[in-house]
Order: sequence, then C-alpha cells, then structure tokens
Amino acid sequence: MLKKKKQELAKLANDAKKLYADMEEHESLRTDDNRTKWGTMIDAGKALRIEIENLEALDSQLEYTAEPEGGKGGEKNPTPAGGDGPAAQPLRKSYGQLVIDSDQFKNADRSAGKMGSVPVGNLITRIAQKNQKAIFNTTDTQGGYAVRQDREPEILDIARQRPFTILDLINVGQTSVDAVEYILMATRTNNAAVVPEWDAAITPGEGDFSSKFGDKPQGDLTFDLKTAVVKTIAEWVAASRQILSDAPNLRSMIDNELMYQIEFALENQILTGDGTGNNFTGILSTSGIQTRVHKVSGRAFTATDTVADTMRRMITDIALEFYEADGFIVHPTQGEQLELEKGSDGHYVMVYDPIAQRVWRKPIRETVAMTSGTIVCGAFKIGTKLWDREQSNIRVGEPGNFFLQNAVAILAELRAAFAVTRPKAIEKATGF
Repeated sequence: MLKKKKQELAKLANDAKKLYADMEEHESLRTDDNRTKWGTMIDAGKALRIEIENLEALDSQLEYTAEPEGGKGGEKNPTPAGGDGPAAQPLRKSYGQLVIDSDQFKNADRSAGKMGSVPVGNLITRIAQKNQKAIFNTTDTQGGYAVRQDREPEILDIARQRPFTILDLINVGQTSVDAVEYILMATRTNNAAVVPEWDAAITPGEGDFSSKFGDKPQGDLTFDLKTAVVKTIAEWVAASRQILSDAPNLRSMIDNELMYQIEFALENQILTGDGTGNNFTGILSTSGIQTRVHKVSGRAFTATDTVADTMRRMITDIALEFYEADGFIVHPTQGEQLELEKGSDGHYVMVYDPIAQRVWRKPIRETVAMTSGTIVCGAFKIGTKLWDREQSNIRVGEPGNFFLQNAVAILAELRAAFAVTRPKAIEKATGF
C-alpha cells in the first residue's frame, strides 16, 4: 500500500510539473481549465503526501510494539501478504494472552489445578511500559527523571524568508575600487535643422565678403559627473565553539540566515535607500526619475483608470523618453489589486499572468521591499546598475575575549555601490 501511494505521488508530481512547464512555454495553454487542473493536481498531491506520512507513522508504531525479531522458534516476523513496506509486526501480547497461548497452559493438568511457569519477557521492561503514563504524570515538571527528552533535529525558523526578486532585473557589474564615477547627461539642446545653401535674410558680417550662405545651427549637451560610493552591508552573531563543532546543521543555518539578512538589506537599499549617511540612493529616492499619480496626474490619465491602465501608461511614458521598459516592481498588495481586477461584466480581466509573472508583456516582480501603494516601471537593465566590490562572504573569528570564552563570531558581509544611471528610464507611480 505504501509503495503504491508513493508511486501515485511521483506520477502526480511529474504530471503537474509537465503541465506547468507547458503553460509557461505556450501561452495558448494558459486557460482557466488548465489552471484549475493544475491546482487540483497540487491539492491531490498534498493529500497523498499526508496519507503517506500517516502510513509511515503507522509502520513505525507497529515496529515499536512488535515482538523482538527471532521470537518463538527463532522465526522472524513475516511480511504480510501483498505488503510492500517494512515487515508488519504483530502487536505485543498482553500477559494473559501470553499465558493462554503458551504450551504450559494448553498441556496443563487442569484437574490437578497445576501448570508449568510461563515466561512473559523481561519484567522490568514490562513494568516500565505499563507505568509509562504514571511516570509522565509525576509532579516533576520535566516529566520524570526516567524519561529521556527527545529533540527535533530540524532547526525551526521563526519566520519565513522573503524571496529576492529584483536583482534579476537590474544590471550588475564589478568594480575594484571604493567609488565609481559615471557621467550623466544633464541636458540636451537639439537645434538640428535643414540648412539652406543660400539665405537672403542673413546680414553679412565684417569679413564675410557679403556672403549669404546658410548658417548651421548650434546644439548643446551638458554633463554631470556623478559618484556612486561603495557601501558595506554586514552582520555578525556570536556562537560557542562547541555548538559549531557538535551541530554542523546549526552552522549551516547561521550561514544561510546571515546571508539572507544582508541580501535582505541590499534589496531594501536598492529600492528605498534615502541617500543619507551610509545609505544607498535607492530607486524611489533618486532625483530626476519620472513620476505620476494613479488617476490624478501623468502624460495621460482618466479618473476611471484601473491599476492595469496606469501600468500601461507608465510603459508609454518611458517609451516617450526613448527607452523600452523591461519590468515592473510592485508590492504584493498591488499584485493582488492587479490580479483581482474585474471588467464591468464582473469577469476578471486577467491582464496579469501570475504563472509567467508578466503584465503587458513585461516581467513583474512582487516584493515587500517595495513601498505599498507604489509601483515602479523601468528600463532597469540600462537605467540602473549595481557594482559588486566584494561578493557576499562568511568569515569566522575570535574578537576581544572570545578566545577565553571558547566563542566565535560569525560574520557575513558584502560591499557594493548602486545608482540609477538614467533617471528618465525609470518611473514611479503612487496613489494606488
């Protein structure tokens, strides 16, 4: 039974994975029926998994209560007919059942009221099993000194980790210095025009020999030199040397948690860093990026605009600055608004494809690092850049008196710089 259930789960998982891949690859397959079918397969898989876990738990209980291997006659307990898991063991017999089933009882001279002694196993073990409940119910708050405490091997996190989503949108480069200079075009004056060969309206100047040939117009470009300073993001925790040597999984957990914490801070800085002190100047705080307010302001808008309408208008705003948007960053609240939008007939408009994570043919990333009520659209690959000065790393040391305390410090660190290099390639919309 257990083997059959596991085979069913494996087949269901493969079918669900294939259906998801097909929907992601072929837009024509992203139908309501297929989404419903995929969801049903996931729910069925969860139910099968629970059933398998219950069967495994039952096998474990049967094994615990079974007769020791090589019982009467030295025979091992057989696998039940049709069984495909561990050999099913008979439940341990009670004292009375052992006596009734014994040869001494069956062959006893009942008329004389006599029978031979019947071995019933280790008495101390059986008394301990019989009185197990009493031991747990003693006044000792630890459940009795005779009870060994068990420990769950998995280290349970107190909160789920936030998935990182925006680093695949922005441009990432390398630097070997502590500050990165880049040139930003501040203004562009375009006076380009058709030049006549002869212009009778021109008043010849001195030395021009009365020439009235057409003059070519002059344009102008101004540039600003900008600097992105490398910042350090780091965190450390103290741990005993014994814990690190005795529980490698704890060391692994600390490493993973520390790396998560600094990357969490990096993503926050990229989006919302205010540029003061040691903070990045994040996307939302960058001067010169385009802005609009949902249903209120922008190059074009109406008072009835939906979230999807405003997002499409943001793509146009960026196109009018001669950039091509390559993604959106939204808070999960706006992702929910977008996915739940309905038309006047009550049907979902479904402009947001949550499987492919695209809206208006552009990738969309949901993250709680984004400020709720704000959406950012941009040509992120060309308009932003993260310079990696020193990749994320973990170090272990013994600062201060840690050596005498048999303790270590575990440090996670990264060094990077960030800038919005083309502000007009990014637009921030608020008011959702």
